[in-house]
Amino acid sequence: MPSYTGPATIVSRHGVEIEVSLDLRSRTDSDGRLTWSGHIDGGDRNELRRVMDEMSDYGLVIRFPDGREGNFIPSPENTWSPFSITVSGFMRG
Repeated sequence: MPSYTGPATIVSRHGVEIEVSLDLRSRTDSDGRLTWSGHIDGGDRNELRRVMDEMSDYGLVIRFPDGREGNFIPSPENTWSPFSITVSGFMRG
């Protein structure tokens, strides 16, 4: 997955699911793990903020349409624009 633009689902640790669109770029880190960064667009902003406030130390889960999952966190420089949230994360197994 050198890049991905398309639909996905954010899954909170309490099972709340939010449909969003992604624009991600990936790379392999020094440990051989696929990491990525990019933007999450769409979704209800209030719901996204609530889910972000409840995230665990491992961030939140992002589920791709093919069933693969990864974890992500908002980037420190995130501005919570009305249209996009800047994130970084990694793919699971």
